This record gives sequence, C-alpha cells and structure tokens, in this order.
Amino acid sequence: MLFFQSIQTNLKLQQVITYSLQIEFIMADNIGGENLADNVSELSSFSDSSDEGKRIEEVIPIAEEEADKPAYSDEDLDTLVGFMRNMIFLFDYDSNDFNDEVAEVIKLWLIDVNYPLLFIYYDGHLLAASLTFPKCSFNDLMYFMREPDQLFNVIETFHDDLMFGTLHNDIEGSLLVTLEQVYGPLMLSNTEWSENVKAHVLVAYNTFMTFLTDIHHKLSGFTLLYVPREGSDMDVQEVVLNRTTIKRLEAVVIEWTSQIRSTINDTQHSVPDDLICPSDEYNFWIYRHEVLFAIQSQFKNVNVLHILEILDLAQSLYTKPLRDVLNDLMIEIEIAEANIPFIKLLVDPCFAIRTLDNEDDLCSQLIYVMHIIRFIGEDSSHLRQDECITKLFLYLSNEIVSCCMQSIDVDKILSGSPSYGIEVCNIKINCCESYKIIYEEMIEHFQDVYAWRLDYAVIFNRIDAFMQRLYDMLEICHAMTIFAKKICIGFTTRSVPVEM
Repeated sequence: MLFFQSIQTNLKLQQVITYSLQIEFIMADNIGGENLADNVSELSSFSDSSDEGKRIEEVIPIAEEEADKPAYSDEDLDTLVGFMRNMIFLFDYDSNDFNDEVAEVIKLWLIDVNYPLLFIYYDGHLLAASLTFPKCSFNDLMYFMREPDQLFNVIETFHDDLMFGTLHNDIEGSLLVTLEQVYGPLMLSNTEWSENVKAHVLVAYNTFMTFLTDIHHKLSGFTLLYVPREGSDMDVQEVVLNRTTIKRLEAVVIEWTSQIRSTINDTQHSVPDDLICPSDEYNFWIYRHEVLFAIQSQFKNVNVLHILEILDLAQSLYTKPLRDVLNDLMIEIEIAEANIPFIKLLVDPCFAIRTLDNEDDLCSQLIYVMHIIRFIGEDSSHLRQDECITKLFLYLSNEIVSCCMQSIDVDKILSGSPSYGIEVCNIKINCCESYKIIYEEMIEHFQDVYAWRLDYAVIFNRIDAFMQRLYDMLEICHAMTIFAKKICIGFTTRSVPVEM
C-alpha cells in the first residue's frame, strides 16, 4: 500500500525523494535560525515583508489543460490488450480466466492518460481489473504504471515504456524489497543533496530498514540483521577517512548487538495453557539452535565482515560489545547442541504414556521416564542443575495432566453418564497419586547418590490442582446419580428428580 501511494504521488522515484527530502531537511536544519525565512520564501508564492509595510503578491491560479485522449484504432487497442494479457503474472493464473470486463478496463486505461496505474488481481476466483487500488483482499496483484500523459507506441517500444510488477499480501516484505532495491541505491548514488541532508537521509533510512527487517523476519521466527550497502564498494582505507559514514555504521552495529542480545535472552515457550511437555521442550531447543546458528552464519557475509573491518581500523568502541555478545552466542549454540540429545530421550517415552490405559503399565512407564531424568541429571553438563531437573519433572507432570485431560469426555459426563464420570475420575486420581508416590520413593532411594534440592511445590502444583478438579467432578457425578436418575420411556429420555 505504501509503495503504491508513493508511486501515485510521482512516478519518477528519484524526483519524489529529491523534492520531498529537500523540503523536509531545509526546514529541519533551519528551525529557529536566520535562514528559515529565505528557505520558506523559495517554497512559497508570497514575498517577504519590507521595512515600510507588507506587500502581498496576488497569485493567479493557472487552469490546467486537460490532456487529450490518445487516438488508438480498434486494431491497435486489441494489440495492446493482447500484449498486456500475455504479461499477467499471478499465482495460479490461467489464460482462460481473462474476461471481457478486464479487457474493457485495460482499454479505458490505455485511452485515458489521467489514470497512471492499472491493477489486475483475483477477487475471489474471478480475475478483475481496476484503475484504483482494490478494496478487496487479495493474495497478489499485477500493477502497470506509466508517466503522466504518456502514450505508447503500439509496436516498437511498448514493452520498454510500460512499467509493471507484482505485489503480494506481505506488505512488510514488499515494502522492504522496494526500499532496499529501489530507494536505497537512489539515495546512495544521489549527488544533488548536500552532505548534511544526505547524512540525515541515510541515518533515517538505516534506522527504518533495521526496524522493518527485524519485524518482518520476526514474524517467521528468525532474527535477520540489516546490512547497509554503504561503503561495500569502497576500499576500507577510503571509508575510514569519512567520519559521518563511520558513525552511521556504528549505529547499525549497536542495533546488531541489541538484536542478538534480545534473541539470546528470549527463552519463552509458546505453548497453549502453559502446559509445557518434554516434546515442547525438545522443539524449543531445536528452534533455538536454528535461530542462533542463523545469526552466527550471517557474520560470514562478505559485507558484514567488510563493515567490521572498517570499524576495527577506525578503532571504534562498539565492536568489542558486539564481539562479546557473539561469544555469548557461540556459548548458547554449544549449550543447545548439548541439550538436544538429552531432551530427545524423553520425547518417545513420554508420548507412550498417552497410549497406556492399564494402571500397572502406566506406573512402569513413569518409573522408566524418571530414570531417564536421573540419567540426564547425572551425565548432562548443562541440565544437571537443580533448577533444570525441577523443570524436567514439571514437564513430566504437565504430560500426565495433558494425557488425563484428553481421555476425559466432560460432555459425555454432563450429558447424563455419571457412572462413566466416576469411573474415569477415580482412574485419573489413582494415576496422579501413583506418580507422586513413585517420585517420593525414587528421591528417597537416591538421596545418598544425588544431592538434589528439587522444588516439590513447583513440580506438583499442577498435579494437585488437577486432582482437586477431579474431586469436584466426582461430587457432580454423585449428585447426578442421586438427584437426576435417567428414566427411559419408549424412544425418549427425560430426567426426573428422585423423591427423598
């Protein structure tokens, strides 16, 4: 959307940037200064006031002449429509979807030069065309644009003169590509701006691109660093002599350091109801390793190494914090690589708990899982701390609660099956009680071998809360049995209160 708004303002991108930014920075640099009136006078149609009095020049608006419509023959119009039809590039586009309504809109756009833009897109399953930005939702669209009052040569230069492209529903991604590949090179190569204006523009551009790059790729779960192109085609010695460029690169490096530090400190799980199970913990460490390793890989980029080389030669104070955080990054990657094999040992045994109905088999499986946790606490270099072992037992508790919740049909109980409810609730209560007994016996048995100080309350808070809910459900089932006996009469069922 932002891309097309900028196009509609002026199709010549360089003129848009030059004119708007010159106005902005001329006014910003001179606020409160003596030259403000001079700059404003260049942009206004009013003259300055003299010492004797104010003299206002009358501005007479000049009526704009309406552009003449081009004279295309019917054969020429059909030829141009055919050219544009063959240029349509949309997802799942079929040439058979092209219809007469789209052809008529294209002809109107070719004839009426007052419309600079043409959009072709899918409105649902129907191919549509519009001279204004579509209001319906779309996956992607094709746009065609021209300069004001531009006429097309039917045969010779049509494909060279017509500007076109595609835009998909990823607005941030489209804006990011446009700014990086269109506006960025124009700003760096501009020679009309003063050094002061160009410095302000590039600082604002780098700041916005850093933010946009981060927010766009955060949606995909990754941290991608914005790497400016400034100085990438210059020798290191040449860049070092430019202090304003050094300051801009230092600002980018500061953002890198902040982004990496934020990613390292992000250890939150995205799990519904906060029921983190061993499989969720395993997926978290896999994801964490991928994200951190992706950041480390970005520092093998030639342009990134070039920037660091420039700042090292300039003796910048901001490269040391970056390298410190990169060392922390490498340590976190090593921790993730070490933890993944141990956490994976718990995934399949914990998943097997969900498939067991017999109480004896369930107890045997719980003992097996607890011995795996004991093995992890003994052999793992990063998971042997009391806090980590406590979390593993907590995840096992969550697994048990999740398993029990899935096997209880509350709707069936409340719809009139109290006997089923009593039976299943008693089974789940016995399961939770057995888990607590097995845990206490194991801790007592190995207390001389492992000096663990595990937080009992943290491990069993959710188990105790779940058991209380089961007892509440038992009371409901007993009340249903006593006060709402089901009497079947013919093919219908109705509830009748029991007389006491």
